[in-house]
Amino acid sequence: MLKVIKFCLILVCLFYLSIKSKAQFNKNAKDTIRTAANLKSGNSQDVLISFFQLAVNDITGSKKSFLFQSSLFGLKAKTNPELMIDTSYLKEKFARNFVFSISPALDDDYKFVSNTIGVKYAIINNRDKSVFDFSNPLDDGILHRKIKQKALTIYSRSFPDSTDNPNYEKAVNYFKLKDGTPIKDLPEAFKKILIIQKKGSRYEVLNIDSFKNFYAYEYKRLAQYVENRGLWTLSSNLSSDNKGKLFSTININSEYLKGMLRNNATSNLELNLKANFDFTDDTSTLSKTDMNRKIFSFNGGFNWIIAKNKNGKSLIELKGAIAYNNILSGVYAGEKNNTFTAEGTFRIRITDQIWLPFDVRYDPNKGNVFGFLSIKTNFDALRNQ
Repeated sequence: MLKVIKFCLILVCLFYLSIKSKAQFNKNAKDTIRTAANLKSGNSQDVLISFFQLAVNDITGSKKSFLFQSSLFGLKAKTNPELMIDTSYLKEKFARNFVFSISPALDDDYKFVSNTIGVKYAIINNRDKSVFDFSNPLDDGILHRKIKQKALTIYSRSFPDSTDNPNYEKAVNYFKLKDGTPIKDLPEAFKKILIIQKKGSRYEVLNIDSFKNFYAYEYKRLAQYVENRGLWTLSSNLSSDNKGKLFSTININSEYLKGMLRNNATSNLELNLKANFDFTDDTSTLSKTDMNRKIFSFNGGFNWIIAKNKNGKSLIELKGAIAYNNILSGVYAGEKNNTFTAEGTFRIRITDQIWLPFDVRYDPNKGNVFGFLSIKTNFDALRNQ
């Protein structure tokens, strides 16, 4: 019981720190960057995170592991908030697509078992909704953005320092997709400017509130489009154990993700393919480190986004896959070199940042079912100033 209490305290501390460090972005930063990260499915964030991820895996199992992941962009933006401005953000392609991780593992007595460090890079990343938002190829989106920005620019000339003026801030925040300024609080002067800027365009027939909602609709529609775009990552992980070995496992893997359903605002189906190549120590030999045991595995299946909220955020997901393992060398006595297993993950979104996934694995040869409960939080940890 004492072990469970200790473990729960560790969980509370870790997630308290992650939430405490997660402050609002700079007032002048693009809120769409954060919105884009939140719009990604939980499965997509596992394949390639946007900023930071903290996880505790297999909470109820015999080998618990902690995982911390960070994109290079997340670290750079932590020290330089100016990178959150769209023009700077778009230039950071390598940093947005490069991720490193560290994952220590503990046994039932919370003693160190192993540690894994890894790097990952997205060879193809067409799922970055914020990039598509900034470089929207649709004429409607470009025209809408031009009208909005021109109205804000003209309105800002009314103040000596627009960034510190509460009325200007209300005008800017009005266009937020979440918790924006209510229309009743929008300054009358800005309303008049916006009406003038809409004249002569296809938006002239829309009132101010409809104009804002149309933008939100366009962004959501674009988010659905990007959700079906491909994501392909390549990663490498090095593991060391508690037996004094520098590396006990070297892993190279590649993962591909692509949405399958078009124009579906409430659900989607993601094709998820993953290939692994492991080089591990052959414990049947006397060599301290030989890496003679080689295992190839392939995992293929679908992640079903069962439900989304009105803003397009995934709430419930169910992933099913078939896994194939082939031990190319270093097969132990009585061990099969080819095996198939069925795997599944049921995932619920608790908050914008916190997911609760439950993994299930079924071994058809032995008829065994294994369950693993985890908890994950994806956060930005970026300050307001």
